[in-house]
Amino acid sequence: MEELGDETEHLQQPQNEPYQDLETAYVAHACLTWEALHCQYTHMCQKISCQPENRTCYNQSAEQFQQFQVLLQRFIENEPFELGMRAEAYARTRKVLPKLLQVPNIKGSDQREKEEEESDWVVIAPDLITIIESSVLTFHLFIKLDMRKQNRVLEIKTRSQPLFN
Repeated sequence: MEELGDETEHLQQPQNEPYQDLETAYVAHACLTWEALHCQYTHMCQKISCQPENRTCYNQSAEQFQQFQVLLQRFIENEPFELGMRAEAYARTRKVLPKLLQVPNIKGSDQREKEEEESDWVVIAPDLITIIESSVLTFHLFIKLDMRKQNRVLEIKTRSQPLFN
């Protein structure tokens, strides 16, 4: 035990700075959102290249990605009217809109099932990729506006990957 005491002697007690914790959580969530978006986009691109004639229907996923994009746009539009720093505005908004920055999972269904439901529109893989690209561009705007506010941690994290391959 004495040896352990000597080793921990130089460690500092963490200082409780609530905003820093909030900012760290916000940055982590933004980074995870980017990783999920990038992964979903890459997965769909690979699926199209491997199975170009696949007629899987992605209506539900398309709706969810559009909802993701609408929530981002709503945050971007409302943020100038929020008090405090972005991480604080994000935390308040997340209480009201719990799906903010949550990237949907992609789920396809058989084309025949959709025809039986008599849907007016059918989203296939290339269409879903276009919707995901639009979501990525909206997320890019979200990050770009944050970088203008000089959120130093997020700025460093977002420089590491390109938007599209």
